[in-house]
Amino acid sequence: MQALKLTLPKRLYSSKNLFRFFCAVSLSFIFSASNLSFSGLKDQYHLSAFAQDSQEQGSSIQILHQGMTNKVNFAFEYRTQNNTSNLDYERLSSDIASLLANYPNAYDYWEVVNLTVTQDILEVYPQIAEITLILEIMPRKTIPYYCVSTVTRWPNNLVKESWAFEVHDISVQGEVLNAYVSYSYREGANYPDFLAVRAELIDYLEVLQSDDFLIQEIEDMLAQHLLEIYSQDISNVVIKLDNASLISNREHH
Repeated sequence: MQALKLTLPKRLYSSKNLFRFFCAVSLSFIFSASNLSFSGLKDQYHLSAFAQDSQEQGSSIQILHQGMTNKVNFAFEYRTQNNTSNLDYERLSSDIASLLANYPNAYDYWEVVNLTVTQDILEVYPQIAEITLILEIMPRKTIPYYCVSTVTRWPNNLVKESWAFEVHDISVQGEVLNAYVSYSYREGANYPDFLAVRAELIDYLEVLQSDDFLIQEIEDMLAQHLLEIYSQDISNVVIKLDNASLISNREHH
């Protein structure tokens, strides 16, 4: 895979920058798909401040879920109904944190958790016309990967969802790759296990004759491959690859 090694972009991603990338991609998919315009909504449209480890703002909590302790960071945006006064941000943030911390179904997918919490919030706050909740699930002992679930929900039961994940351990033909994957869910999707998606990426890279392709072409082919495999469940796939070996060697010089 010599060409892959030479053409991979020489860039580093911190977890904070990666989370911002995932959020931007996810929200771009959601808002473009819904054809919404937020011009003129300055007083009604609110973006929570994402603050790492800020317990006061309720943006980082510990959750016992799926048989392990998970650190989950969350951020949210919301839009209120016309002529509705601003909500109490601190109360809304606290309610979201409480719903996450006390989620009753221990082994639900994170996507289902996000769907349920956003539905509960709309029931508690009928003045909300739209809410987007972003969950960043930090690496766990048995699943050492970053994951991001994004759900936008409206009171009429319209829902837009996306998922993103980051892995650092894809070994292909002597190369160690980092992969950053984001995709939107179709309506009624059966959520594919992202570990299975990761395995599909590895299998495809192992059989791909990459010497004649640039990195962007490989990323595009991987995205198309995932769309073909999971056509009933996902759309709008974005994949970015880094060469971990190349980065590691550069850091030590």
